Amino acid sequence: MTAIVPAQAANPAPIEGKWRKGNMEVEIRPCADAWCATVTDASESQRAKARKGSGVELLGLTMIRDLRPDKKPGRYKGRVFIADRDMTVKGTVTVINDQRIKVRGCAVIGLICREREWVRTGR
Repeated sequence: MTAIVPAQAANPAPIEGKWRKGNMEVEIRPCADAWCATVTDASESQRAKARKGSGVELLGLTMIRDLRPDKKPGRYKGRVFIADRDMTVKGTVTVINDQRIKVRGCAVIGLICREREWVRTGR
């Protein structure tokens, strides 16, 4: 079985790799024709919040999906699942530099947004 990956996968996108925010780590990698972020590590308290909010197990969860390059260089648009609120919102991932990205998710027609910086932990 051959996986279909984004055209940019031949030259890894600057968002690919492992990223950490506080007590959670995700890995961003190609999935289908876009990029996805899957939770690879999370504290027990973070996992408990996810179970309480949406009933899901955080480890292995695809938290960000359908990431595709935006018109603005270094920015990707996609969908972000907020496990402790059991909701999926529009989101962006913006490359700040080789070691930092900014993840932003907005709900209620873009009126309520949350933004966090993530730090690279590996490729």
